[in-house]
Amino acid sequence: MKEKDKTKTQLIKEIQTLQKREKSVLNDTTKQKQVGGKYQSFSKDILNVSAVGMFILDSNFKIAWINHSTEKYFGLQREKVIGKDKRELIKKNIQHIFEDPNEFIQKVFATYDNNTYVENFECHIIPNEKRKERWLEHWSQPIKSGLYKGGRIEHYYDITERKQVEEALRESEERFRALIESSLDIIQVIDSEGVLRYVSPSIQRILGYRPEELVGKPSIDIVHPDDLPIVADGFKKILQRPDEPLITVCRCKHKNGTWRVLEGTSVNYLNNPAIHGFVSNTHDITEQKQSEQLDNVLYNISKAANSSISLKQLYPLIHQELGKIIDA
Repeated sequence: MKEKDKTKTQLIKEIQTLQKREKSVLNDTTKQKQVGGKYQSFSKDILNVSAVGMFILDSNFKIAWINHSTEKYFGLQREKVIGKDKRELIKKNIQHIFEDPNEFIQKVFATYDNNTYVENFECHIIPNEKRKERWLEHWSQPIKSGLYKGGRIEHYYDITERKQVEEALRESEERFRALIESSLDIIQVIDSEGVLRYVSPSIQRILGYRPEELVGKPSIDIVHPDDLPIVADGFKKILQRPDEPLITVCRCKHKNGTWRVLEGTSVNYLNNPAIHGFVSNTHDITEQKQSEQLDNVLYNISKAANSSISLKQLYPLIHQELGKIIDA
């Protein structure tokens, strides 16, 4: 009887042990399902809907997985390309969509021949009736661990909008430069130290200098010594009141040694990171000033001639007034 009870006790213990193992196995299975479910959710809900196109390649560079963006960018269907050799797929289905197919093949195939480095470049998809123009940035690197160790992951970022902005900016800069360079006035950019950073080509027509002869030099190098206080005072004012345009009239030396009277309107753009300086629009008013001075001289002579002074007094006055024109 005792042996029977002993056997029964052992049997109960064995059943309990089996139940514990079964429970443990069930728990492990549940965890595996949970992990598997999370992985599927990560793949389906995140990677597959990412705006970044992805190729995952195995160690033989056959396609293990692609997401929806890759299908859209390259005109592919996932079920038809899984397991395909990536080199063959590029040759048959992908290379022709690019502006420079040879460059694309060269750069991508090089990563398969030497799968040890990170590659990064831009590629341009040309439009047709089935696809729109698109710029992609390729970024890829080797897979160093896990199920696809020895393979490669490739990302394709859609940078079309950035390229369009860059192109629009480039065109705007070209138009702006064309307007400046065709302007009759001298356009200058002067930094906070008073050094010329840009001079438009029109300076050669007005003062005889080529722009490169003045860029990098102080703007006051060609200002008449007697007019330096005017320029210094203007510089101080435009720093103190940056929101107000400043008009300055001064004499500047022509390359041939003569002096020209220039009138400039300057605006403070020191706080603009694209300019970081003062922009001056300057034009030649020498003839205007000479005409004004001649009118003033003639007026003074006429006024004196019609006064009660004698001819002896009038002649020195005429000589003095005409001297003003000669000195100018």
